[in-house]
Amino acid sequence: MNINFVLKKIFILLFLLAAGCNFAAKNKLPETDLPNQYKIEDYSVFDNEKWWEIFEDPTLNMLEETALEYNKNLVIAFERVNMARAEAGIISANSMPQIGFNVGGMRSGGYRVRTNNRFSAGVGASYEIDLWGRQRNLQAAMKARLLSREAQKDVVRLTITADVAKTYFTILAYDSILAKIDAAIKDKDDNIALHKSKFLKNASTELSLRRLEAEKDNMKAIYLEYRIALSANETALSTLIGGSAREIIEESIPRERPLEKMAVVEKMLSQVPSSILHNRPDIRVAEMDLYEAGANIGVIRAGFFPSISLTTATVLVSESMKRLFSGGTWNFAGIITGPIFQGGRNRFKLEELQAQQRILVSTYELTVQKAFKETYDAITSNNINHEILATREREVVTLNRSVTLARKSYLSKKITLTDLLEIQRRALDADIDLSLTLRNQLYFIVDICKTLGGGLRYDHAPGEEPSDAKPEVEKEPAEDTDKEIKK
Repeated sequence: MNINFVLKKIFILLFLLAAGCNFAAKNKLPETDLPNQYKIEDYSVFDNEKWWEIFEDPTLNMLEETALEYNKNLVIAFERVNMARAEAGIISANSMPQIGFNVGGMRSGGYRVRTNNRFSAGVGASYEIDLWGRQRNLQAAMKARLLSREAQKDVVRLTITADVAKTYFTILAYDSILAKIDAAIKDKDDNIALHKSKFLKNASTELSLRRLEAEKDNMKAIYLEYRIALSANETALSTLIGGSAREIIEESIPRERPLEKMAVVEKMLSQVPSSILHNRPDIRVAEMDLYEAGANIGVIRAGFFPSISLTTATVLVSESMKRLFSGGTWNFAGIITGPIFQGGRNRFKLEELQAQQRILVSTYELTVQKAFKETYDAITSNNINHEILATREREVVTLNRSVTLARKSYLSKKITLTDLLEIQRRALDADIDLSLTLRNQLYFIVDICKTLGGGLRYDHAPGEEPSDAKPEVEKEPAEDTDKEIKK
């Protein structure tokens, strides 16, 4: 057998084996102790990216759509996705052969010197052979970063839409409270007018009159405090939907229906569905960051080994443009470069990335813990608040009836003015608390939608390798790199 033929085959085999190397950290996502599985169909009412539509309020729908189009934070997040996509494109382009050309011309001469012309044209190409998977891991890292940026955009989107809904519900609650306080103030005006007439006829004391006036002033102060809060929430909502400075100041927030007419979701199962791991964008971010870290480790590990680049060039030179392409020279070369002494730079960089990966493992675990805590809290709060809401409604009915009875008793002089004012004050406080409790009920529904992922869906389950990112990651910290390289 021809020895050269055998050596050639061995060389090709070694080349192919080297080309298949991948030094990305071979890790898996950390296992998490999850609650029992519950079908997401139990929460199908929230399985919609436009989750706010469950409230059946056209104005809220309009505000959400406006925020998605004009909110500045969402615009920034969107552009960061574009930046990550461009970075991934640059890395992908760097892995392709680089081809360029140059064309030049020169004319020289002088006193009693013949004028010379010189024309040249050349084409060159270069390509780095990805023996150790450096380029593959760079591309994988950039793709994982892109997916992370897209998930971060989803986090911003979910936060903004939740804030829009909550702020809108607060505005409706304050509208309701202001209407109730205003009605109570008008009732006090009628009582003051009546007592003033009685006082002038010596049928009532000045003390009673002044008590009523003080009570009215107290209500007026409370009214103005809610006006301040309402104004702050209106400008906050204008900012959330991307309003200009003029729109924030001059234009009011529309209202479609009062707070009491908003749709409320009934009680739900108290268990947390494990399937939220598929849907939470913050978990997606933590997962993709972990994949990126594993790929970056592969990039650094490849730096311990030589790199091979191939270059070729063709150069044409002539004194005449007509004869420029009639002859020329060409060359083809291979270049091997590798580290000899760098003071341990690659090793320290590798240790840094391994530490970063361990941090990201803990970050992933914390994110999962946070996801289940937030979801459980939101579902539990929603269920308990249903009972609070029913209790508040009964309290308001009881106190309103008490006010009617107290007025009759006061007119028949069975109770004092102090007793009447106390019952009226309690009735107003209960009515205000009812509006706030109803707002809280809507808050908890928003929280459930948000913690369940806002109807988002991703193309792979947690722990599975994403379709667009190929690096592997490991649960335990990577072993000493020198040992791995020797192996």
